[in-house]
Amino acid sequence: MKKALIALLGVHLLLILIVAGLFVLSETYPLRPGMAFYNVQSTAEQWRLKLGADDERRAEFALDLAERRLADLAAANRPARVRTAATALDRATDEAVRRLEPLSANDQSLLFERLSGFLGRAQV
Repeated sequence: MKKALIALLGVHLLLILIVAGLFVLSETYPLRPGMAFYNVQSTAEQWRLKLGADDERRAEFALDLAERRLADLAAANRPARVRTAATALDRATDEAVRRLEPLSANDQSLLFERLSGFLGRAQV
């Protein structure tokens, strides 16, 4: 009984550490396209996007992700990484636009201004 309880506690602690690690990856985004574990970071970001508190916060985070992907594209230095970063930017931009749709007109206008600035920096 005692061993089972210790094992269960160990599993819970491991899960907590994994979730905390994924949150840190989604917050700090230290990895760039083509790097080892980039897909883990991208998955953590997508989970965080889906678990956002409300539509406005999800839209704001979707715009954050699009801006990160633009920075990734700017930093890409190899053809394979450029392709990966460009694909990620395209997906992130589509997701940001999709997340803006359900917002109120006032919230939309503020975030559309931010999106317009982002697209201007991307020269799209």
